[in-house]
Parts: sequence; C-alpha cells; structure tokens
Amino acid sequence: MREKLTVLIADDERLAREELVYLLSQELDVELLEPACNGREVIEAARRNKPDAIFLDVEMPELNGLQAARTLREESQLPMIVFTTAYEHYAVEAFGVEAVDYLLKPYDEERLGIALQRLRQRKVAQQAGLSSAGKQVSSDSVEVSGRELAGTPSTEGPAQQEPPSKNRDASAIFAGASEGNRPTVAAGLMPSSRKVRLLVEDGGRMVVLDGSSLLFAMKEDKHTRIRMADGTEYSARQTLQELEERLGLGFFRPHRSYLINLDQVREIQPWFNGAYNAVLNHAEEIKIPVSRTAAKEMMRLLQEGS
Repeated sequence: MREKLTVLIADDERLAREELVYLLSQELDVELLEPACNGREVIEAARRNKPDAIFLDVEMPELNGLQAARTLREESQLPMIVFTTAYEHYAVEAFGVEAVDYLLKPYDEERLGIALQRLRQRKVAQQAGLSSAGKQVSSDSVEVSGRELAGTPSTEGPAQQEPPSKNRDASAIFAGASEGNRPTVAAGLMPSSRKVRLLVEDGGRMVVLDGSSLLFAMKEDKHTRIRMADGTEYSARQTLQELEERLGLGFFRPHRSYLINLDQVREIQPWFNGAYNAVLNHAEEIKIPVSRTAAKEMMRLLQEGS
C-alpha cells in the first residue's frame, strides 16, 4: 500500500480549483488539504501543514504562484511543486524554482497521472535519503515536460493535450447510455416540489419556505446557504443531505457542495473534461458546477422530466 501523499491545491478560480480537487480525490493515496485561493494563503498553509506537494496556479492575486514558491524556497520550506496554468510561457521560470512538473489547463487526466507518479517517485527518493535519485527524477521531469511543452515527440510521455471541444452538444453525454440504466422516473412525471414546505432555522428564527421556489442550496462553512427565486437568501443549519431527503426527487446534487431544483434549470453549459455549469432561472449570474460523475444522471432526469 502506498504511503499517503499530502497535497495542497492553490488556485483563485473556484471552478478550476474544484475540478482539480475532483481529479485528485480519485487517487487513493492522495490526501487533500484545505485549498488556498491566493499566494499568501499558500505560504501560510505550507508553513502550517507542511504538505508533500502543492499544485500551484501561476497567476493568483496578492502573490502569484512563482513568488509564493520563491518565498517558501528562501525559507527552506519548499514542498514539491507542480505549477498549473493556461499559459506555456511560464515554463522556464517554473523550473527555475525546482518545480517537479508543469501542467496546462484544461487538465488532461493522463498527463496529471504522470505528474503524480513523478511526485511519488520524488517522495520515495527523499525518504530513502537517495539525493542522487532525487536529482535524477527532477532532471527527467524537466526533460520530458520540456519536450511536451515544445510539442516534440516523447517516448516517455503521452501525446500532447488536445483543447476541449467548444461545441460539445450536451445531449452527447447521454446519447450512448443503455436503457437499463435510466432513472425510474416516468416521462412527464418528474416529481414536483410544489407541495413541499421546508422549515429552516435562520439566525435564531424559524422560517417556512416553499420548496418550489427554492433555486439551490450550497454548502458554506458550517452552514447551508439557500437561495430562493425572489433573490432572498437564508443561512440554514440543515445539511445538504437533510435538505435533499426532505425536498425529494425534484432536487438533485450536481456537485457534492450543491443541491439544485431541477424545475428551475434554465441552461447547461459545457465547461471542460466532461464537467458542466448549470444556470438556473432567476439566478443567471451564478454558474453551478456539475461534476462529470453527476452529469449523465442529471441530463437523463432533465430529459425524462420534459
């Protein structure tokens, strides 16, 4: 069994951060720390938690990723670094601060797997006290990554990442699905939330909410934020799971941090790597992430309920 690899993710873009959290959470030996949103948070988290590795976005507010990495190196507290960015031109600077790898957004799962393997090898070498092996891993990492970024063939790495399709039809996500895997909700009979009343505690008072007017609920620290169709928001003590059980099948968890009213879904927008964003009626300015694992079921439910 592999030893745990503790990882800190640092990215100021919420959706990019959550996508990387999802991808890394599939690795059994990866232990994720609380993500950071800017360079100063990265430095503080690295000092406090001493992670094995940081997946570090280059462009962030306050201090960018390169500045944060240099600060940690000066303090002799630099973990293994994998820089993440949408731009190739930071590569030389990235390896100047002894980065193990450099990943381009949107993330390619196979390429991410290679980065994780390099981190594992480096950690084993460090623990064994084999400094020469560690240097060899670092050298190989720079050489392979440099070839991939330059677009030259590599016998050690995968093919270059292809950009995500900009015009992927949302219907394609369930086009090849087998009939046996479809939900048991009959066409045209999507359960309605109209008769469901929800009693929530908000700031010491008890509020009765109409389930049909609830747009979405979102996990927020130790509370749950509830957004209604009229724009009113409440901070409830109930968990998302408790709300989901109370509200019934007309509601769906597109992401572990969200619960949405399917009757209020207005639009599904492709994002990348099979993930989507949901836009709801009365809250067009908010994009709610739909994970890849939830996307198929959500699309089917919406189709069956039409």
